[in-house]
Amino acid sequence: MSQINRHEISNLVTDVDKNKLDIGTANTNIQSNNDTLTTNINTLDTKITTANTNIESNTKTIESHTTKIQTNLNTIQSNTAKISSNTNTISDNTNIISTNTNKI
Repeated sequence: MSQINRHEISNLVTDVDKNKLDIGTANTNIQSNNDTLTTNINTLDTKITTANTNIESNTKTIESHTTKIQTNLNTIQSNTAKISSNTNTISDNTNIISTNTNKI
């Protein structure tokens, strides 16, 4: 009976040692995965920060261009009014010339 117990105990000790190695390997893999995740998170954080900076910069550029477009539209509107006024003046002058021509 004691022989069997010693053999079983020896097998159990071997199993425990193997399980310790397996646990050690698992812990190493977990730490490696944690390190990889930390690196990936830091990389994503950097990319998000860069993207946010680009968005802010692009937003300011769009706002600046929008202001310039509005200024140009205002200028076009003003110039259109001047053209309309000049066209009316030309029409009036043409009528005056026509009236004077008829008098001659």
